[in-house]
Parts: sequence; C-alpha cells; structure tokens
Amino acid sequence: MGINPGGQLSVEEIVGREREIERYWAVLERQSLVLNAERRIGKTSILQKMGALGRDGFHTYYQELERVHSITELISQIYRTVSVDLPRTKRLKATAIKGWLALSSDRIEKLSLPAAGDAWKTLLEVAVKDVLDAFEDDTKVVCMWDEFPLMLYNLRQREGADKTIQLLDTLRFLRASHPRLRFLFTGSIGLHLALKSLRAEGNANAPFNDVQIELAPPLSPADTAALIGNLCGALCHEPQEPTEIAGRVSALLGGFAYHIHHCFDRLDQLGRPARGADVDVAVEAVATHSSDPAHIGYTQHRIETYYSRDDSRMALSIMDVLAGSHEPLRLERLLNGVRHQQASADEHHVKSVCEMLRQDQCVTRTSEGFAFTWPIVKRWWQDRRL
Repeated sequence: MGINPGGQLSVEEIVGREREIERYWAVLERQSLVLNAERRIGKTSILQKMGALGRDGFHTYYQELERVHSITELISQIYRTVSVDLPRTKRLKATAIKGWLALSSDRIEKLSLPAAGDAWKTLLEVAVKDVLDAFEDDTKVVCMWDEFPLMLYNLRQREGADKTIQLLDTLRFLRASHPRLRFLFTGSIGLHLALKSLRAEGNANAPFNDVQIELAPPLSPADTAALIGNLCGALCHEPQEPTEIAGRVSALLGGFAYHIHHCFDRLDQLGRPARGADVDVAVEAVATHSSDPAHIGYTQHRIETYYSRDDSRMALSIMDVLAGSHEPLRLERLLNGVRHQQASADEHHVKSVCEMLRQDQCVTRTSEGFAFTWPIVKRWWQDRRL
C-alpha cells in the first residue's frame, strides 16, 4: 500500500477492522445501528469494506448525506443510488430490474413537482417499500447513511426543527414496519448533538431507542502495527530504526490511521532513511503547520458550530484548561481552571459538557482524570489557543 494522507483508499488498502465489522454485522442481524466517530477515524472505510465484502442474507446501499439539505433530496438520492446499483445486484426477484428502473425514473420526476414537498412522508415510505420489494423475502436491506447527523443539521437549518423531528419519527416507523429494513447511520458530529438541539425545540420523543448506538474505535494495537509496517515499507528510503519508529508513532498517534498517514508523508519527504527521533519532528510539523494539513482545527470548528452558545463557550474553556496541563485533571482541578476563565461556571454544566466532549471523542476520562483523547490535537490546541 502507499502513503495516502486523506485520499480515497481502495478496499484492499483498508487495514484491519475485521473485529469491528463482525460486531456490526451481528448487530445488524437484529436491529439498526448508529456508528459515531471522530472525523477521519475511518468509519467510512468501515462501511466501504462492509459493502465490498458483503454478508450472506444482506444487501447494502451506501449514501453520503452531508450535501443533502431537504427531504425530497434524500428521497431522490435513494432512488438514484439504488438505480445505479440494482443492475449489478444478485438475489433479485425476476422482474425487479426493468420494473425498478422504470419506477425510479417516474418517482424522481414526481419529486420535482411542487406538491412533492407536501407528501414527503408517503413518498419516503413508498421509496423504502420499492427498495425492499426488489429483493427476495430472506434478504435484509441495509441503508448505510454516512454523515446522517450533518444531514439533520442541514435539514433543521433549511426546513425547520418540526419537519426534521417528523423525519426521525417516520424513519422509526419504517424500521418498526419492515422487519427486513436496517439502517447504519454514521456521523462525525455525534447524533447526541443533533438530538439535543431538537429537544430544545420541544421534541420529547426517543427516535433511536430501537437502535444500537456504538462508537467506532481507533485501530487496534495489532492493526496499528500492521499499518505502520506497511507504511514503513512504502517509504522512499528504508528506515534505519523501524522498531523505534513504530513505537513513537503508536505513542503519539494511537490508532488514528489518518494522522499516521500524515506522519509518514512527512517522513517520506526527508530525502534519507527515517529514524525514531524524526517521528517527533514530523508529528510536531503536522500539528503546528500554519496550513493545518491534517485539518485538526475541525475539532474547534465542530464545537463552535454544533454546540449551543453556552455549551460551546464552556467546551472551549475545558479544552483550554486541559491543553495547559501536563497530566490528566480530576473534576475539582478542572472546575477551578475553568473558573479562572468563567467565574460563574457551575459544576453541573462542566460535568455535562465534559460528557458531550467524551461522546465526541475530544476528551477521555480515566481513573486519573480528564485529558485530550488525541495528543496531536492537544498539541494543535496549545499552538493555536494558548
């Protein structure tokens, strides 16, 4: 495999994830799944590997929803996605392909009519039924909806909270009505943020209490070691200290494959065999470069964009205090530090925002206290905000 910081990976280049994928198929056997993860942790790669390798009794459709801003756009994308894939699909009913292609063209045309916006619930229900009807009764259909919370944010901005809430309720109704239907929702902003903003608008429902919610982990130590070994082999010059390099990369970047690729991209530009000490320099360069090549600043952007004003202000203060500490901080010390920035900060608010940051993989809590999840993000934070 090659060094590829941020580019599209082929399925063959996606290292590991077998254990996680087996777990997710087991969940999908019984119910739908929400998969939250930090941006660039590899959740899309997981979906792509699941779709490419497949599983008996399942058929998957992948849709990237970040650019969907209306419910009619969502329904239209369902038809377009299935229309492209269906002719290549096995295990179909005999007349499914011709019937579907004619049907989908007609549905998409009707979605462009002004009246379509008023009948979206029926149109969505029909779209889902059309998809299920194309397959034999023993096949479960999995709709892999990538960046689903971002779509909810876009819908709320464009069509309002009420219609967004109705969409969530309709999707829950569809899951309950069709035993063969599964959704695999993913998001780089946690679904908890989207739901919290909708609850502030008066939504008291629990639209995901029938869905398993999991956090996509970083690469396991074994998969991290395999990736580092592959990337060492991809360097222009064979490294002099591969064991030391592997240890330093693992210590500084954990199992974050995206950051590991950026580190090796720096090592590849040395013009000589890399050594262990070069890893520290490479990671420092990625974290502090003025152009932010690894887009680490998205962490701050996400907080400022998707948290409420009060929560955002509190979250940034918490991250500032943690960035200035050389060790994890217990709640009492963290609260005291925050109060140096916000004198009126109360313990309950600090606790609740810490929990939000934990769910977003910004902060980790151990027996020793709270700390940044990713050392490279902490270094970026120190460089930009302290």
